Amino acid sequence: MLDLFLLPIHVASGEDQTELPGLLSTAAPRRCDRTRAGDRLVALFQVCAGPALTPAGMEMLHSKLSDTFYRTRGTVTGALRAAAEQVNLTLLEQNRAQGTASEISLSMAVLRGDSLLVAICGPARAWLLARAEIQEIADSESGGRGLGISRKASPCFVQTALKGGELLLLSPTPLPAFSQTVTAERFTLENIRRRVMAQASGDLQAALLQFQPGSGLLRRLRPRAAGSAAPSEPREQPQSPIEAPASVPTPAEPSFSTPVPAEFPISAPPTAEPSFSAASPAQPAPVPEPVRMEAAAEEPAPAGVYVTGERLQPPSPPTPRRPRRSGPVISPEMRKGLARVWFGASRWGQRVQQSAQKFLNQALPQSEDSSGGPSRNAMLFIAIAVPLVVVAIAATVYLFGPSGRTQQFESYVQQAAALAQQARDSKERDAQRIGWAQVVNLLDKAQEYGESAEASSLRSEATQALDQLDGITRLDFVPLVSSGFTSTAQFIRIAANNSEIFLLDQSSGRVFRLYLSGQTYEVDNSFTCGPGSYGLITVDKLIDLALIPAGISDYTLLAMDAGGNLVYCGANKPPESQSLTPPDTQWGSISAIDFRQQVLYVLDQEKDQVWVYPRNQDEGVVGLVFSPPGLFFDQQVPDLAEVNDLVYYNQNLFLSTPSGRIINCTFRTFTVSGKTTCDENAPLQDTRSGNQAPVFTFPAGTQITQMRSTPPPEPAIYLLDAASRSVFTFSLRLNLVRQIQPRATADYPALRGKITAFTITPNRLVLLAYGNELYFAYLP
Repeated sequence: MLDLFLLPIHVASGEDQTELPGLLSTAAPRRCDRTRAGDRLVALFQVCAGPALTPAGMEMLHSKLSDTFYRTRGTVTGALRAAAEQVNLTLLEQNRAQGTASEISLSMAVLRGDSLLVAICGPARAWLLARAEIQEIADSESGGRGLGISRKASPCFVQTALKGGELLLLSPTPLPAFSQTVTAERFTLENIRRRVMAQASGDLQAALLQFQPGSGLLRRLRPRAAGSAAPSEPREQPQSPIEAPASVPTPAEPSFSTPVPAEFPISAPPTAEPSFSAASPAQPAPVPEPVRMEAAAEEPAPAGVYVTGERLQPPSPPTPRRPRRSGPVISPEMRKGLARVWFGASRWGQRVQQSAQKFLNQALPQSEDSSGGPSRNAMLFIAIAVPLVVVAIAATVYLFGPSGRTQQFESYVQQAAALAQQARDSKERDAQRIGWAQVVNLLDKAQEYGESAEASSLRSEATQALDQLDGITRLDFVPLVSSGFTSTAQFIRIAANNSEIFLLDQSSGRVFRLYLSGQTYEVDNSFTCGPGSYGLITVDKLIDLALIPAGISDYTLLAMDAGGNLVYCGANKPPESQSLTPPDTQWGSISAIDFRQQVLYVLDQEKDQVWVYPRNQDEGVVGLVFSPPGLFFDQQVPDLAEVNDLVYYNQNLFLSTPSGRIINCTFRTFTVSGKTTCDENAPLQDTRSGNQAPVFTFPAGTQITQMRSTPPPEPAIYLLDAASRSVFTFSLRLNLVRQIQPRATADYPALRGKITAFTITPNRLVLLAYGNELYFAYLP
């Protein structure tokens, strides 16, 4: 086990500073993921471009990084990557909201036992000073691009095993290289600090870490102010000084002390959303340091460093008071009944105990050690325990029996009725929404004890009121077919025309077909469309599908696997296959396709590109054959790492992300500049009647999984939110039209589950797939 000593280095305007803005150091809080227990984290932030951060803005980044790291399960690398992505996303959103372009340099180090992991983002640098060499760590893949300017955060990782005595220097900017001839045995905190300050010109920010054998402590040190006295009887160890360059004067030898405790932990979340633009970046405000615990026992200090022995306390928010559990409401009559039961059972227990005592005295008058039966102590225990058990059983039966359950149910319903009346009388939309939500919550609790016509009526009224306030349209979905699918089927994509429905099963990678027979749909058990060998082409599991318009081919459906192989399928026809010509850069990660106006669009997330495959209409070409691919994007290439679906409609390409962010691109053929243009955060509007905030944003926790479109006479874009089990309808100008949700009933419990696929048919049917079950409703 190693102790970690942290020494901040900060020079501003030629003077040493006692605080280092942007430095975070923390141990694992009490409440963290079990895989993070024992991890000690150090991070150093600095703005490398754009306006400086305010202290509140820097504090919020500290909180985001620390909270994300300690709540992420898995490897240290995965947790650091998740933390960096969270910081990057937070800063990116603030930059977009405020019209700024702050760019952050970030270096992180995690000590886990005797293992050290270093992560670098942007122009930051780290130097590991070990016994054999000095290793410089830099982010060479991103080209020095920091956080906050792109949706991707790709830290550079280096991991090493420590033996004790090593040092790590973190710097947000490159520093002059260290001499490779100096061995690590000569490194100490003091002379390395002196060497760094001597080689730096102007302002300087860095952090120096030293690892020493110990008990796993994290100690933060601070240079003493000039002229202050050193601690009494400081303990020093011999050290070999490092010679500073002759051209630079050597700074005076500093001494170090442990900082005074701060008033609050640095990881505490800000009370209000801070601004990321600082009014005066020339004089950064100090960032609060972590709360420290009581003084620890004296332990050996690093060479030349005075340590008072204080420990860092893991930054954790104040433990909230545990809310009282909502239990049964006991009325005075119930209390009197319980009292009667208690005293009655107690008197009965006393009689049992007296009888047992009399029996024992008669049966065992001489010895307590007689064999052949329970001991006297055992019998006494039984005599005492039986009344207690009887009382507990009686109280439970009384409280949760028919009478007690009825009273509890009526109590919840009465409270719900009172809140419902308050919601009806309120004129404020927010107050109405809160009131009706509380009514539903109380009725949910009441449902555990029974049901009644009054409770059902209240629930119906509350649900309708909430739907009206939130603009939700509830539809009555019913099963489309009763059987015909395997129990392991998991439908993830649906395509439909006026008489056919195609369902892509994720488990088998094949497509099922339904056909309209009279007024109902039937399963086509003879339909074949899935993976297999087609001549020289081997098709793997299919990942997406698209309809083929009439008149183009004898087939009605095309589907694709992850390797760029197409399968053409139709009723009563054997399928055929074609391999698309791969791009010059080869395939990355195909995730979705769309076929419109005789052009196939292929989403490749890994390559940040949408490949365009036009139909080959050269003379002599028969059937549906695609030409080699072209690029949809040219100069402006949006970040497609989070994009999960695409729809091409009327010159525009719409790309969706899980959070609900929409990328709207216009192809270069239809632009004045002749270049493809994209709005990477297309504005969504909600102009429905009664809405006071025209700008629409999806709530936190949204999980947009699929996107579909419908043709005229009512062209629209549809988004499936798996989290709220909703289908959002937007116009082509991205104005919200309606939010559709299924009305859950006791007859169809599957409607309360997760929607795995959806589509809108040309004859205005809304189709929802729940695993291997398919439901439909008519679109209003």
